[in-house]
Amino acid sequence: FERMETRHVEFVDAVMRRIIELTTTGDASGSGDRLLASVLYELSREQSAVASGSMGGLTRHHRDVVHRIAHRIRERPGEVTGVGSLASEAGYSVDHFSRVFTEVMGQRPQRFLIEARLERARQLLLESAFTVSEVASAVGFASVHFFSRQFTQHKGVTPSTYRRQLRP
Repeated sequence: FERMETRHVEFVDAVMRRIIELTTTGDASGSGDRLLASVLYELSREQSAVASGSMGGLTRHHRDVVHRIAHRIRERPGEVTGVGSLASEAGYSVDHFSRVFTEVMGQRPQRFLIEARLERARQLLLESAFTVSEVASAVGFASVHFFSRQFTQHKGVTPSTYRRQLRP
């Protein structure tokens, strides 16, 4: 495969982090290797299903459009103004875009966008000196209060607490 796409980015990310942890700590049992083989097998199966067109009648064009937009959301979530702008970029109505996106990615575009913003916010909280308000703005949240509420629901702690717990 030239590149692999998955509906389960957060899960794959967590598993890959665990694999890296196992291999850097000298995992003598080989569980990191087995875990990596399992993840690659599942990703290959998922990719094969997409390539063979077994995704509920969606054309390859629709899948390609959604994957391109999902990649852009993950890379630059702060630049996305909303689902309407994504639908326009795809050349679809908002309703059609939402239907296609949900079928391809397994979740509604608004939820996907919020999760991408929260993931980028998590990275910024750990790796930058930005204030919580600056992080919220950088990842595309208009309100620091909405950002804090979403972050707390997603991570179980406030952004400030998250930063304090994980930064030395």
